[in-house]
Amino acid sequence: MDQLPSKSFPIKLFVRTPRREYRTIDGVLLLNHWSLHFFSLDGTLDLEESYHSIHSVERKRKESKESLSYVEIVFKQFSCWVCGFMSQEKQFDFDKSIQEYSFTKVSSSSSSQLSLLHNVPAFDFVMRLPRVPDGDGWEVYDAEKEYQRMFKPLKGKHKWVISHANKDFSICDTYPQVIALPKNFGEHLLHIAGRHRDRGRFPALSWIHPENQASLTRCSQPLPGIAGNKRSEADELLIKTIFQANPSKSLTHHHIVDARPFASAMANRAKGAGYENSEYYFGIEVDFLSIENIHHMRDGVDKMRKLMRSITPSDTSWLSKLESTNWISYIHSLLRGTMKIVKYLREGSSVVVHCSHGWDRTAQLSSLSQILLDPHYRTFRGFEQLIEKEWIQFGHQVSHRASHLSSLLKITNSGDGGHYEDEESPIFLQFIDGVHQISHQFPTLFEFNDDFLIEIVDHFYSCQYGTFLGNCLKERLSLGIRETTTSLWTYLNHPSKRASFTNILYRPHSSFSAVALATSQDKIHFWEDLYSRADFVLTTSPAKKKMKLFAKLLDQARKAPPPSSSTTTSSTPQGDVTSAPSVSASETTSSGSERTQIGEKE
Repeated sequence: MDQLPSKSFPIKLFVRTPRREYRTIDGVLLLNHWSLHFFSLDGTLDLEESYHSIHSVERKRKESKESLSYVEIVFKQFSCWVCGFMSQEKQFDFDKSIQEYSFTKVSSSSSSQLSLLHNVPAFDFVMRLPRVPDGDGWEVYDAEKEYQRMFKPLKGKHKWVISHANKDFSICDTYPQVIALPKNFGEHLLHIAGRHRDRGRFPALSWIHPENQASLTRCSQPLPGIAGNKRSEADELLIKTIFQANPSKSLTHHHIVDARPFASAMANRAKGAGYENSEYYFGIEVDFLSIENIHHMRDGVDKMRKLMRSITPSDTSWLSKLESTNWISYIHSLLRGTMKIVKYLREGSSVVVHCSHGWDRTAQLSSLSQILLDPHYRTFRGFEQLIEKEWIQFGHQVSHRASHLSSLLKITNSGDGGHYEDEESPIFLQFIDGVHQISHQFPTLFEFNDDFLIEIVDHFYSCQYGTFLGNCLKERLSLGIRETTTSLWTYLNHPSKRASFTNILYRPHSSFSAVALATSQDKIHFWEDLYSRADFVLTTSPAKKKMKLFAKLLDQARKAPPPSSSTTTSSTPQGDVTSAPSVSASETTSSGSERTQIGEKE
């Protein structure tokens, strides 16, 4: 496809400050084939965003002494540009141009949505950073090696086997090719078991506890029919052998966890789906976590975007407005459900978890549970492997949830809102927020920092790298993504980037004891660096300022010479400066109360 020529517009960019006031910066807004750029005339500001990250474009009415026409560009990851054009004609020209540049690429006459993905930037993007040995991000995850890593501490005493039964995607077209199943379950029954689960997503192993052999398996909802009495011996046998593979507990002491509210699960009966009948599953009652569906979450994030753009310095109802978005409540429900699963696994009970299709709330719960239980997933490499395993391999609908292929961008008048695809939802964003909540309470547990998490969120939407393209592994293979695009991990793991993403407070952990996360709603932290990022274009956020100061103090303490053994406080002349004491991350979080205080101040 021929690339469109660049087009530029002289504008005034209105940048909001942390005081919720606006500064104007003269510059040029440049539209090229793949992205929007803003360059300030004085060379102090250079911004870039992908067209695929655009959430909405709205015409704004703004009080000003200058006769400018305003457009507000809102991005999915909470960035926001307010652009003042020198005339209404220039603004109309921009409206027309951004629709042309953004979406002619995805308005092909081709009937295949999959083929349209070939038009995103990732297939033309060339990373300019120098190649380094072992730097190919596509090599980060290997399913067999990851299962072997999980099984290794068990020293061959486990009752699981790595299977290639789905290598041709004939059992489930949204599942990985490599899975792990109980040894005592016959692979020939998988086809039958899959027919009793929504989209064929049968129970498959996500993680196994290396000390008590409690397993975490994931699947989709069962299909018991409208009356709820349709059975599948193969599905029941698969669940039974999963629980019997755990020698720590008897059959009836394991758990089936349904992420949905009970009413939602019941409503799915009308479509022949629903939940497990305890009578057919060894008397095990299903635990319902009451986490709402993708449409509630989309509504919540929409309200959050509007709130972050509308708040003013004189607004005294910030907390009530934040509460009305339900966003904090949704994060709270997710973490509360995660801790229930973690509690079961820590006590030695195996857990089968699902929602409706098994690729949204299920992925969130499974991933966060593993982060709390397995220190490997709190390292750079482990976290990347977790995302590959639970989100990419197990078929989170990335292209749908990120709305990568929106066919229309509406230019609306102020207050009319933007355009949504029905399948768009901030499921992955909520997962990343959940990780932030854990690191906020336990700042020494993660090898990476919040900048790393925010960079991942940005590129979940950008379509610049191949990692977050497509809805499942089968689609990615048919697109040839691994062969024709760059992995996001190639960029994030590059030595030139790693230092800026490293958590200076990190202390490696080897224990598999669960992290005791506080999940009461008052402990949920508003992530200012992400949601208020439009306030920090020209300045550093308070959290980053404090971290930079702490890094400086740590560096000074490490460089200071150790005090002489012969030097005592009494012999130090008055006015002399004594050597700085050694400071370690453990000392900054030596108790739970101190750790909480640090978290609250960030």
